[in-house]
Amino acid sequence: MSNQITGIVHQVDDVKEYGDKGFRKRQVVLVQNRGKYDNYMPMVLIQDDCEMGDSLKVGQELTVEFSISGRRWVSPDGDVVFFQDLQIDDIINYEELAAESMSGETSSGEDVPF
Repeated sequence: MSNQITGIVHQVDDVKEYGDKGFRKRQVVLVQNRGKYDNYMPMVLIQDDCEMGDSLKVGQELTVEFSISGRRWVSPDGDVVFFQDLQIDDIINYEELAAESMSGETSSGEDVPF
């Protein structure tokens, strides 16, 4: 199940690789102005989705669809640790949508008949 949130890109980290299997992860932090205190939301792109972050720029407004992902991990000492991520599923970039709208492009690539 996906959720949606709109914010301003505050930070885009480099892709990091973990473990022998090459698990890839990239953090993207969005911020929402909530008056007295801003709301910072660290979110992640994983594996092949890491490339979605290549075109993101700090200060850019966008909406992301995301899923909440939780994990359980047992350390070599037997300690159990739980953690969760807000995993980005899709990015809606308003600047790209506006540019397409201004250029007159349609989704089918054809001219509008009016």
